[in-house]
Amino acid sequence: MRLPPVLALASVLLLAGSAGASSHGSQAGATASAYGVKVVVPNQAGAVSTSVSAPPNAVGFASGFAYPSDGSILTTGPVSVSASTNVGTNARSIASSSVSSLSLFGGEVTASNVTGHANASTSGQSATGSLAGAAVTGLTVGGVAQGAGANGRVALGDWGYAITLEQAEVRATAGKTPSYRGYVTGLDIHLTADHGGLPAGSEILVGYTESWAQAGTPPPVLPPAPGKATVKPKKSKAKTPASKTGTPQGLGQAFKIPFGLQPPLTAGGYVFPVYGPHDFIDTFGGFRGDVPGNWHHGDDIFAPLGAPVLACADGTVFSIGWNNVGGNRLWLRDSQGNEFYYAHLSAYSPAAKDGNRVKAGEVVGFIGNTGDAEGTA
Repeated sequence: MRLPPVLALASVLLLAGSAGASSHGSQAGATASAYGVKVVVPNQAGAVSTSVSAPPNAVGFASGFAYPSDGSILTTGPVSVSASTNVGTNARSIASSSVSSLSLFGGEVTASNVTGHANASTSGQSATGSLAGAAVTGLTVGGVAQGAGANGRVALGDWGYAITLEQAEVRATAGKTPSYRGYVTGLDIHLTADHGGLPAGSEILVGYTESWAQAGTPPPVLPPAPGKATVKPKKSKAKTPASKTGTPQGLGQAFKIPFGLQPPLTAGGYVFPVYGPHDFIDTFGGFRGDVPGNWHHGDDIFAPLGAPVLACADGTVFSIGWNNVGGNRLWLRDSQGNEFYYAHLSAYSPAAKDGNRVKAGEVVGFIGNTGDAEGTA
């Protein structure tokens, strides 16, 4: 979960690492997205240059980009992006982004070329991917050449810092739906103080790509249908079998709350919102075509279906219910007014009632894949 120093709205999207087997199996799937430049400004519209997502396959080109229109903050040369997917028995996705002749704040930060590349693919019941090909060439700060390694950090005077080749990969192998998701941002500029016409908290992302692929699952092998056979009647009295009841799978499934659960509490009073094994990927700000502004308002956390979901702070739960994107979702507001969004839950705990006060670490729901979870479950 991303917790900036001043948090107005945080969002946590909780996704199951694997779902229960379907009686029909599931198809393989893939998505890809890319953009050239994104400028994120607190309480302002910001800007995005040349963004694409697949499916369907798409490419985008621009002869250059300037922000604002006079180029006082950012200018580039040609920008090109592409995103493609191919799904059949197996799935494959490729995303690429290239930005040349980047200049920030009148030449304080420059780069000859910023390139992002991500691919994901499946083969049978396995999934893999790579971020090879991403690179930042000719990076300078104040006229001084800088290195550009994976997740490297470069100081920008007293006003900010840059992350080079910011990247993460998540390989989900639990259950019967292996998947791979990877993303890379060639250059991610963070402003910690007002500078050059941008306020503190602004962010400039250059050369973003993301790819995801998930293997299909075969239908379960069902027992053969009973054949017709002649059975001699027995004189002994047949016992009537006792009726059997079970817990329905999916929405409404009952999960037990672990006894004595005590997640670690940070100095700030927050706890991590998932108890037990998990993976997560920082896609905050990544392209999303089905949400306001077309950018990802949270981060995805992957965990086994039914894993306990925790209140990340003391606060009040509200707006519990369903929407088409978030599925089963709820909000939590802490005492400072910060609000946290939990989505894709498989079920709620008894504590999840509108207006109910909860303590940090209290179970409010369970990991699931409801709503538009993009096949990640």
